[in-house]
Amino acid sequence: EDATRQQAHRRAISHFRLSLQLLEEGIPPPPGDTPTPVQLHLTTGELWVQLGELEQATVSFQAALEQFHQQKHAAPLLQARINRALADAYRMQAKYELALAHLQAASVIFAEEEWARGSQEQEKSVSWFFRRGTPSGGVMTMQHVYSAERLLFLQARATLDLLLNHPEEAKETLWQAHQLATTLGDRSSQAFALHLIGWIYGWGEHIRDAIRFQQQAHELYLSLGDPFRAALGEQGLGIIYQALGEIETAHSYTQRGFELARRYGVRRVMGWLYWNQGMMALNQGDWASSDTHLQQALQEAQAETNARLKPVVLLAQAVLQFRRGLWHEAEPLFQEAIQSATNTDWFASAVALYGHFLAVTGRRAAARTYLDRASALPELAGFSGSFYIPFLAEGYLHLDTLELATPYFERIAQLRGFLYYGLAVDRVLGELAAITRDWDTAERAFEDGLRLCRQANNQPEEAAILYEQARMAVARGEAVEHIRALCEQARRLFLQYDMQRAAGLVETLLEGVQALEPVKVSEVHTAGHVLHLKLSAREREVLQLVAEGHTDREVADTLVLSPRTVNRHLSNIFVKLDVPGRAAAVAYAIRQGWV
Repeated sequence: EDATRQQAHRRAISHFRLSLQLLEEGIPPPPGDTPTPVQLHLTTGELWVQLGELEQATVSFQAALEQFHQQKHAAPLLQARINRALADAYRMQAKYELALAHLQAASVIFAEEEWARGSQEQEKSVSWFFRRGTPSGGVMTMQHVYSAERLLFLQARATLDLLLNHPEEAKETLWQAHQLATTLGDRSSQAFALHLIGWIYGWGEHIRDAIRFQQQAHELYLSLGDPFRAALGEQGLGIIYQALGEIETAHSYTQRGFELARRYGVRRVMGWLYWNQGMMALNQGDWASSDTHLQQALQEAQAETNARLKPVVLLAQAVLQFRRGLWHEAEPLFQEAIQSATNTDWFASAVALYGHFLAVTGRRAAARTYLDRASALPELAGFSGSFYIPFLAEGYLHLDTLELATPYFERIAQLRGFLYYGLAVDRVLGELAAITRDWDTAERAFEDGLRLCRQANNQPEEAAILYEQARMAVARGEAVEHIRALCEQARRLFLQYDMQRAAGLVETLLEGVQALEPVKVSEVHTAGHVLHLKLSAREREVLQLVAEGHTDREVADTLVLSPRTVNRHLSNIFVKLDVPGRAAAVAYAIRQGWV
């Protein structure tokens, strides 16, 4: 107990284990109110959780459950608490079926309400366990015991609702739990409720509320001496501020998380903190640092068998290679991320990001399959949901399926002002607005995106927005000088970060615009519609891929054609559009809004 109060978690575990060994050897405990083996195993498990040693915690909780079944006149409250603790440990390991099973077991106990008929002897059997969690350390009355059980019931029900994706029901129950925990002076349960409430609020319009509750929970965990959950709070706040473009704050939280994890030897959170560093470097175009940190994160995920961490690290590695234009290196990473995410809350996002990648790289049929699959999956509440929606919408735009992208317009508008895996949500909002000729909305979105990227020093995405502004200027028939200025800024930034494919897109657009005769926009759109109808379906596919930066060889491979056939299609396109070459055809198609 003294070791626990001093936050010497491993020393406390050692003492509790010694106590268990002595009890097993038949050595009688000292007189007075001493803990039972069940309570010792349960307390040891909770200490393991505070160190992030979830597998060790699970072993202790299982031992507590086994001891419980051997104990006569054991209080049902204790069994419910063990099941709730097991469920939480399994939830954090992404073992959701086991978590659900133990939550349901706890719910059965609460439903039977056998505890309400507990005897004085049962009260004594739980008094040590509950007394150690109260601020005063005094003897608890049966009313306190009943309130504590009610609190456990609320926590179990809220967690069950969250796992079943019933966020509003979970949030309501968590507020009840928080109120009861405040009355009891149970700060750990207060922190638990606040953390999950913040998680449920997630991304979007209520992000400041989410941050506030996460910060309150984090401060409570710090004061309680719970290094694992406190370090996880630092990590979570770090990644949230990174998505908001507040990099200094994100860095500060991440560094404090490292300090806390290293001080207490909480290894399980180290991988998440390396992931934070990798994501910040990815945003800022520091490819080498991002790769190093993500490799460290992956090593930690594998060493700790961290099923929730591994898929997001693989996704970040895939996006890193994708942004660099290394498509062949990116694809197997996306595929491995999906496989790793299969039984986690990251599955929908992994499928959506891979579908987006396939759409951008021209695999239209495969992209449609994955995008439709992601769209059909239920969107989970919290920080593992919604962030992938912009990728889904942009993927559909690349497939020329505007009718599938536009329903996401309002959802994306709620996510404005965020950076997800380096992508500015405002850029996608601007693309959607531009393709529907809502120029004012598009201009505002692009400008907002530029401000966010410059605040976050995300120059690769800044260049992508400048390129989209140039495309919009072409579609609006604006002066070549303005288009050239945008293209030159974008090209310079792309080359600065060795993004050769992206720079090539900009060069093609600028060359094409300069090759086209300046005409009135209304005339172009009218004539262009007729010309577009003259292109065959295959010619439109070829033009789409060329406009997205594919080489003739890549177009041939994607469409399963010979390079000679691709060249023939291009020649036909040049004739039908009456343009001098490849770049002019691309610029013409952009001006018409075809690509």
